[in-house]
Order: sequence, then C-alpha cells, then structure tokens
Amino acid sequence: MWNSWLAQEKLKWKLEKNDVSHESGSAFVSLMSDYLSIQSFLSRRQSFSVIDVRSPLEFSRGHIPGAINIPLFDDKERADVGTIYKKSGKNKAILQGLKYTGEKLQELASNILPLVRENQVFIYCWRGGMRSGSMGWLVSLFNVNCFLLERGYKEFRRFVLEVLSRKFLFQVIGGKTGSGKSDILKELKKRGEQVIDLESLANHKGSAFGYILKQQQPTQEQFENMLAIELNNFDISKKIWIEDESRMIGRVAVPKLIWEEIRNSKVFFMDLPVEARIDYLLSQYTDLDHSQLIDSLNSISKRLGGNRTKMAEKELAEGNLAEFCKIILEYYDSAYEYGLSKREQSSIQYVKGLNVDPHNVDFFLKQGI
Repeated sequence: MWNSWLAQEKLKWKLEKNDVSHESGSAFVSLMSDYLSIQSFLSRRQSFSVIDVRSPLEFSRGHIPGAINIPLFDDKERADVGTIYKKSGKNKAILQGLKYTGEKLQELASNILPLVRENQVFIYCWRGGMRSGSMGWLVSLFNVNCFLLERGYKEFRRFVLEVLSRKFLFQVIGGKTGSGKSDILKELKKRGEQVIDLESLANHKGSAFGYILKQQQPTQEQFENMLAIELNNFDISKKIWIEDESRMIGRVAVPKLIWEEIRNSKVFFMDLPVEARIDYLLSQYTDLDHSQLIDSLNSISKRLGGNRTKMAEKELAEGNLAEFCKIILEYYDSAYEYGLSKREQSSIQYVKGLNVDPHNVDFFLKQGI
C-alpha cells in the first residue's frame, strides 16, 4: 500500500514534468530515486553527503565511512516494526512504520536538506528497500536528485569482504617498539606513496602505550570498512607500504587474509639500538602523567610478570622513565623477535644505520617490489 501510493505520487509528478510516458510501468524503486551499484555509489559519492537512514544501533556497529546517520526509525521503533512484520505481516508493519514516520517527516527533511550539495544526496539503508526508498521519496519532493545504494549496507559489507580478500603488493616496515615506524609511513605518504596506517585506522598505538590515551577504537566491523575503502582506492599493481603488526591492535583484529599477506610480504626491519628507541618513546610521551603510565603498565602486567611489573612501578615512582621504558621494552622486544622468527628469513631485510628521524625515508623510496 505504502509503495503503491508513493509510486503513484511520484509518477504523477514525473508525468507533469513529461519525464516519463503514460505507458510507464516502472516499479517503486525506479520511480522514487536512482539506484546505483556499490562501485558507482562509492565513486560518485565522493563530493556529496551520504545519509545512513538505519537505526543508531545499526550505524554504531558499522557504516560507510563518512556517512551521516539520520535514522528513519530509532532503535525501539525499528525493533517494533520488525516484530510486527514477523508476527503480523508486511502490511501491519508498514502501517506501524507510517505511524512513526508520519509525525517526523518535517524533522527528517529539515535534517537532510542542509546536507544537499549541488542538488544531490546519497542515501542507503540495510537492504536498499523501504527505508532508503521512503527517504528518497521525501527528498525528491524538494526536487533533489537522490541516489540510493542497490541492496544497501548489506551489499557494502559484501564488497568490503571482497576487497579484503584481494592480493596486494605490501612492502612492510618492521622494527621493535619505538622505532618510529608510524612516522616513516606518514612521511612516505607525504612523498606520494600508497600507505596503509593500521594503527591510525584502529585508533591505537599497537602496544602497551596504545592504552595511554584511552581513545575510543572503532568496532571490528567499522575497522574493516575503513581499511577496505582505503585499499580499494589504491592501484593494486603498485606497492603499498604498511607497518608490521601483530594480529590484534588493541581490541580490533587485522583481517585474517590481510594479516597473512603482511606476514608473507617482504619486511624492512629497522634494527635500532634500545637507547635510540627509548629516547624516541620519551619524546613521544613526555607530557603524560604517572597515572597514565601506570594504566599502561597494568594493561600488560599479567604478560610482563609480577617481578618486572614491580620493578617498572619502582622506576616510575622514582622518576626513572628511561628505566621504566626499558623494562617494558624487554617484554615487547622478545615478543617481536618471536614473531620475526616465524617469518621466512629470506623475506627479511635488516636495515641498519637509519635513525628514528621520520624524514629519513630515501632508502625506502629506492626499494622495488
């Protein structure tokens, strides 16, 4: 009923503008807005607003990077409509949906219209069905060109998993904690290289020090979404620089196939003395107070062991930050050395003579695949 009425209203509007013939029998989806494939949707959305009309809970679990959440239903309303659909059928669910949305059409339109750029907006829901179609109809009343994602966010997730299964020409920057690997990646990116910064995407430093700033990490799903979008933008025939990581970066995991690709790729191991790495770490965390460092220590205390934890606490209490770092690095160094030993040794190139100056990337720029 809802679909039929919307289709009739849109058809009347198009007939008045001579946009379609009287013989047109197009379905609701083609009458309301233009549906785009996932590749077309992602490439054409770049300069425009993308609206996710799913519920806040759905959005928080994962969404297309850069999308703005303007939900047609809140979490409770979505649950109610879904329950009614299962128990009483589609028509009653539509009527309940109309009850919820009818009262807030003006608010929805008022939220979306300021986001319209060059008279275009991009909208998606879970399956590319009634929620995005309804919002597309609403926006079209204002003569705005609305583009909907065919098969919705579900199709985007299929696309994400497909991207993460591709083969990439990774060039891996390795080195123990404090080697300045992330800074090297940032400088390579400035020089025009293709770079993936996993720690930045995960919003985590990748070691005990990653817990210090206590920044919120993305969900696993959203981490994968962001990673896939970046990888999809690259030329896969060319090398991509990436940091040597353990499988877990804080609470999120590097997708299995990507991690295996990293482990099987050539790694440039920055072989720096512990003193240089301690100096680097102290320069990075000079403004942190002792409570933050204690929190960081506590996050690995079980793996560090009781004795070394007490020693680190003692050094920190006495203000010996260099010794504090050294104790923690003993644990991380042994863990990294174990991981490095599991690699094919012929894939490791030991790089000596470089310091932690992030601008010192000429060596890497000269490397081929």
